[in-house]
Amino acid sequence: MEKDNKTKHPTPQNNDKNDIKNDKSLHDKFTALTKKYEDSQKEILEKQMIILQQNENLEKLKKEMNLHNEQFKELITKKTKEANDLLTKKTKELENKSKNELEHAKKYAIKNQALELINIINQMEIACNFKLSDEKLINYQKGFKLILTMFVNLLAKLNITAIKPVVGQEFDGKTMECVETISASDPTKKDNTIAEVVNNGYKLHDYILKPALVKVYKK
Repeated sequence: MEKDNKTKHPTPQNNDKNDIKNDKSLHDKFTALTKKYEDSQKEILEKQMIILQQNENLEKLKKEMNLHNEQFKELITKKTKEANDLLTKKTKELENKSKNELEHAKKYAIKNQALELINIINQMEIACNFKLSDEKLINYQKGFKLILTMFVNLLAKLNITAIKPVVGQEFDGKTMECVETISASDPTKKDNTIAEVVNNGYKLHDYILKPALVKVYKK
């Protein structure tokens, strides 16, 4: 028997089928790659849009923050100025108050001592105004009057002035004190007028150290 050494060769029909299969496979792969590329491009575009939107939001936020920062700075500057102005005002008020209180303290520092001196003067005034008949006592009274004048001059140097009511003058409750009321039976005597001066009063500057003691007519 002879060996069959013939090699099988593909027929033209088989070649065409293989080519068609290969073309379809390549087309499918190309289509898949094209779709994948388009999908990736679409995804990239979407991410770019998201990034762009985020950048716009970030810029908007930066602008809002800058605006708020400026407004905050203006508010802080305004409040700081108001606080400084108020502090300056209160400091001046405190300085003026302290100054006034110090001046007031200096002005009226001798008030208590002045009252003691006035009490002595009042007693001397009573002694000096007392009517005497004895010549020796009258001479003593003259000496008291001389000393009383010296005391009065001393009071003037200390800015202490006498409150000297006059009989017939209307009673003033701010500078006088009524120690007794007298019935005004005489029609010529007016109601609430001074009938008699018991003691002069005294004031230190505008402060009443001691009111004048008087008797007042009352109807």
